[in-house]
Amino acid sequence: MEESSYTISNYNVLLAIHTNYDIVAVSFCPKVETFIGEVPFEVPNRGVWKNGPGVSFFYSLSSKSLLKKFI
Repeated sequence: MEESSYTISNYNVLLAIHTNYDIVAVSFCPKVETFIGEVPFEVPNRGVWKNGPGVSFFYSLSSKSLLKKFI
């Protein structure tokens, strides 16, 4: 699958640091202005997103490694 790029200006970026749990969460949530028919992102057309999906990354603070990625 070809890697796509989306402008960050279409997203709200959320950062949460949970020191008690050794986790950092970084999420990219589509802005309301980019919603299509009250849906945060459209159904992909042949695997291609117009506005891009939301995505969250979870990292370990101690090992500085990616733990999980949610799309």
